[in-house]
Amino acid sequence: MTDGDGNGSSTIQKVFVGIGVLAGICGILTFFFGINTISEVARIINGEAWDSDDLDTPDVPDRSARAGLPSKAKYIQEADATCTKWYRESGRLDAKVQRNPDTEPSWQTYSQMISVGDSMITEWGALPSPVGGEAEIEAFLNREREGLAIVERQRDALFKIGDESLRDVTQEFNDWDADADSWRARARSYGFRVCLS
Repeated sequence: MTDGDGNGSSTIQKVFVGIGVLAGICGILTFFFGINTISEVARIINGEAWDSDDLDTPDVPDRSARAGLPSKAKYIQEADATCTKWYRESGRLDAKVQRNPDTEPSWQTYSQMISVGDSMITEWGALPSPVGGEAEIEAFLNREREGLAIVERQRDALFKIGDESLRDVTQEFNDWDADADSWRARARSYGFRVCLS
């Protein structure tokens, strides 16, 4: 038996698939939201207004909340706010440098930039991580620490050691910076919109 489109699919098969999908939706909604009846599911699917009081929602916090930690979304919001604050401060220093493009940044300017980077990493690192995100967050923080350490070595090479060391550390920075796009994509995939941008 075929349907009116003549594509060979059985109307009975479609009915069973439809029932299976509906049963699956009911199972998911029951598990997460306590929605127990097909009429409740139909109201939601049809976009009919419903009151959250209609739901028998179990008050079960996620693993992070049970452990006294922020949710992933809350953590990302707080981390991005921290990164925004310190990126703005870094931008102000960078603007000062750009106003004098023919002059090398001073030891003091480099040190201020390093201090800003260190403050950001310290503040970000002090945020409690959500359950299950610790390893990934530590990887992001380590990426920032590596970059900061290279900037410190650049400063030291520029003002203390000499050209040969400066070439080496500049190459080290270029190698580190070559991975910036993949780290940015990884951070976006995790949920960040600012950190590692």
